[in-house]
Formats: sequence, C-alpha cells, structure tokens
Amino acid sequence: MSAVSAQTPPPVKPLSSKDVRRGDTRMAIAAREDLAGEMIYSQNCYDVVGRGFSWGKLDECGGFDAAASLALGDEVPPGAGKEVAWFESEAGAGRYLKAATAAGLDADAATSGSQRSSRLSPRAIRRRM
Repeated sequence: MSAVSAQTPPPVKPLSSKDVRRGDTRMAIAAREDLAGEMIYSQNCYDVVGRGFSWGKLDECGGFDAAASLALGDEVPPGAGKEVAWFESEAGAGRYLKAATAAGLDADAATSGSQRSSRLSPRAIRRRM
C-alpha cells in the first residue's frame, strides 16, 4: 500500500461571476506590465490551480485569460508573438478545460454551450463589461 493515497477531486461548483470579475480586475492591473507581464500572471495563476485546485481560482484564471484575449485587439506589438498566441481564445479555453477536466468536470459538460467554457469567452466577458 502506498503512503500517498489518491485524492478525490473537489465537487464541481457553478461558475463564479465574482471570481471571473476578479480575474478581469487582475488583468487590468497586469496590463500595466505589457503582454509579457500578463502572460506571466496567467502562467502563475494556472500554476496555483495545479498545486491546490479550487473552482474559484480556476474561474479567476479563466476570467483573466478571457479579458486579456479581449484586450489584444487587432494590433500585435512587435516581438510579442508568443504572448499573443498564449492569449488566443482557443489557447485560453484549452488551458481552462484541461484544468477543469483534470479536476473532475465532465468534458462534454465543460464544452456545452451553457456551461463553463462558453461563459468565459471574450464575447461573454464583453457583455458583462
């Protein structure tokens, strides 16, 4: 028998608008550091989720990425290709879904129109603003 026992994932909680807004607020602060600073914040946010999962923190990370994707606009700063690719909406949704399904959310439920990932799209974030 192993000294480390398997951990059961936390129960799935509904998407938290409060946590999504917290991510959006943190994006506004991180934007002062340019795209590289935003990317570092996003990476650190998902690192925290990986070390000690919580649905609220995941929603914050997803809200941050969706707000950053929305803020990109059409003009890409020179030399920021890596950062722009990080915040493309499909890349952000992929990170979010990977973490959510690792925590026990059914992949079909995560991707259906009324569920978590669609409510974190940049278009959905824009409607809340």
